Amino acid sequence: DDDDDDDAEKEDVDEEEEDVLEEGGQQPQHKRARLSNKPYRRVAFAANAATGSRAVLHCVALGSRREAAARMWVFVDAPGESTRCLSERQATQQALQQSWQLALAEAPNIPEAPERPAEAQEDPECVTVQVRTVSDLIRQESLQQIGLLKVDCEGDELNVLLGIEDEHWGLIRQVVAEVKDVDGRLARVCKLLSDHGFAVTSVQQQSASFGDYTMFRPPALALFYVYAVRRV
Repeated sequence: DDDDDDDAEKEDVDEEEEDVLEEGGQQPQHKRARLSNKPYRRVAFAANAATGSRAVLHCVALGSRREAAARMWVFVDAPGESTRCLSERQATQQALQQSWQLALAEAPNIPEAPERPAEAQEDPECVTVQVRTVSDLIRQESLQQIGLLKVDCEGDELNVLLGIEDEHWGLIRQVVAEVKDVDGRLARVCKLLSDHGFAVTSVQQQSASFGDYTMFRPPALALFYVYAVRRV
């Protein structure tokens, strides 16, 4: 029945992750790294169930070129914080905390703390990952069109986009990315997209509240949303 099929699919994904992540040979670290993929597997299975589509989880890092083994710092309990750019993340966290202290000094009765969960402040574990490119995955999955490419990878957004070969740019209709503007990265991302036929807009992130959740985004973080739509 359908439940049995879902269970079988989950087991297949788990086995695939085991094979990929054991290649580096650091078994304890890789087992912890596997745990950080669980939220994404749940999203993939939910998407399959809701839309009848085929969501596939590839347990690799993405970059501008293939690498058999590269270092990545994993936050097991906050996988969205995991990064290959640890020093940049540390600088972002420092700027976030400094800005928060300034905000408290000016308005000490602010009830909410920065939205970063406590577990995101834990010491990350360094694991070994395989790096592939977007074009590698396009070929592997035989994709004929990409309606939306969403890129949010904690500092590696430009490298991910540079991993798209010329022959594949025409398959992409829209791109959404989060970009930290350091060393001219925002301008380079926008130019790359524009050069490949997109109308590009960038918007700096701002602090906002959603119910009990507060997203603290001081200007010092220099975080931007980039929206790109293919020109007709």
